[in-house]
This record gives sequence, structure tokens and C-alpha cells, in this order.
Amino acid sequence: MFSIIGIVVVFGCVVTGYLMEHGNLKVLIQPAELVTILGAAIGTVLIANPLHILIKIGKGIGGAFGGSHFTKQTYRVSGIYHAESKFYLLATRSRRRMATINSKTFSDYLQCLTTRPNRDAEMRALLNEITIGETYFFRSRSQMDAVRKIILPKLMALSSKQVVRKLRFWSAGCSTGEEPYTLSILLLEQLSQKFKDWTFEIVATDLNENSIAKCREGVYTEYAVRNLSPERRQRFFKQEGALYKVDDEVRAGVKFERLNLQDQSKMLFMKGFDLIFCCNVLIYFDGAAKRRTVDHFYNSLIQGGHFFLGECETLFGIYDQFRLVHFPGATGYYKPAPGEEAGAAK
Repeated sequence: MFSIIGIVVVFGCVVTGYLMEHGNLKVLIQPAELVTILGAAIGTVLIANPLHILIKIGKGIGGAFGGSHFTKQTYRVSGIYHAESKFYLLATRSRRRMATINSKTFSDYLQCLTTRPNRDAEMRALLNEITIGETYFFRSRSQMDAVRKIILPKLMALSSKQVVRKLRFWSAGCSTGEEPYTLSILLLEQLSQKFKDWTFEIVATDLNENSIAKCREGVYTEYAVRNLSPERRQRFFKQEGALYKVDDEVRAGVKFERLNLQDQSKMLFMKGFDLIFCCNVLIYFDGAAKRRTVDHFYNSLIQGGHFFLGECETLFGIYDQFRLVHFPGATGYYKPAPGEEAGAAK
């Protein structure tokens, strides 16, 4: 029995350690918390005694097999908080990978993840199973209205934009591409009408390699385009049966990259953006990781740039350098220009 507990706990620590070292969103749990939950889960199945006994056993085994190392090392880079109700996802999706590579037991799969030559590739494959994204075009109309009606005119009026008339946006945690393509459609509409001598670049990043591949493919179902008017569908997509393929004009201004938001060295090179979207990503981080990530976003923006979170997210109590901005139906954040006071709402 205890050999089974040991295998499962070590497996959980290794998988979660990798996720937190290489991940940036939608992953499940911190190593120490995972060990606790594993102990409880095993206890539920094997022993009808108080769960705290198994929790202590789980913690002890986790430490013996390196759980403490993962806690200290990987938590420092990720800080993703636990979600106990999501533990089942780890087991379910690990079994998917086991079936794919014909790994019969968890102990064998543990070897695939830790000692075999293709271990890094297998870890990435497991990571792609565990990260999840769901979105659609023009998901947040109020935010897009704020960009179109308020933010774009302000950006284009900046003195720093009058020489090189180019806009740079960043979609951080872009999932399968609906958000950055939405921004591209919006900019194409606006620039063609009023600002024909302007250009734009949208950098879209995500952790999940499969999501990035989906972005580059640019093919979507009716569900993803359900908020689009017939005019937009006709202008910016090519319908192929029941699917909608993004037009080359929309693709041209978007650059997709795999990026870990907790990779400090790579984040330092993300500079010079006028607008950043990071929707429903920070909810998977703890306070320290949120502050670290938002600080990078702040430094990535030009002075006078704007920042959007998901509609139900806030920076209250996390980061106070931005100014809170109230738009009709939405809130955003603003990096003050020289001489403006940080932190005040407007």
C-alpha cells in the first residue's frame, strides 16, 4: 500500500514541479498542497480513518522524494495557487498521455517523465493536456468599445507616436487566438476608416503549444464566431463548410509565440507596448506571482499605455502603480505619463 502512495505522491510532485517551472496559467496546484491532497485522496480510497493521518504520511513521503525541492524551486518561478477541486484533471489527463504512449502503469509513466531521453517532450505533451482555454471573438464588447472609442484616439494623439505611427498590442495568455484576432479586426476597421497611415503589431503569447498551433491555423467553429455580425464574417473570414478561416489580412498583423509569463529573463524583452490584455490568467497565481507578473506588464507598457484584465479581475491590494480607469461598462488600468500621479482613479 505504501509503495503505491509513494509512487503517486512522487509522480504528483514531479508533474506539478514541471508545470510550475514551465507554466504560466490554468495549471492546477502548488507542490506542497498537491502532496496534501494526494494523501487525502489515497486515504479516501485505502483507509477509512481520519484523513489527517494520511495527509501527514503524504507530506512525509513527498519530502522524502523531493517535494520540498519542488516547493522551494518551482514555487519561486510560478506561484500558482492550489485548486483542490481540480485534482481529478491531473489524473484524467495523465491517463490520456499514458494511453497515447502505451504506458501501462503510473510508475512506468513516472520514468517517462523523469529519466528517459524524451522526458522533456513528454512533459510538454502532458502540460498541453492540462492547460485549458475557452474563448470566442469579441468576448468582452465593453473592453473593445473602450479600445475603439477612447484608447485608440488617446494613443494616436501621443507626441511620441507622431514620428513612427505604429501601435503595438500584447495579448498575454491568448489561448486559441480569438482575442488577438479580435484586436486585429478592430484595428483594421479603425485604421482603414480614419488612420490609413498607421500600422500595427499584435504579439500574442501562450504557454500551451497546442493552443499556439491552433492560433496559427486560424480555423474556428460557429461557436467561436457567434458574436460576429454577418458583415464581419464576410469581410474577415472565409467560410469552409461549418468552419471559418481567418483571412490573411487579419493574420498579417498578429505574431504568435510560446511564452511562460514566469520566465523572468524572457519577460524583460517584452517592451514598448501601447496596450496589454491579460484576461483570466492571473487568477491562477498567488499574490507574489501576481505582483511579479503585473510589474513586468507595467514595465512593458509605454507611458500612457493601458492594461486590461478579465472582467471579474482586479489589481486591488496587489499592485498600485497603475491608475484605475473607468470606461462605460468596463474598467482598465493606465500607466501614467510623465508628471501624472500613479494610483489615482480617473
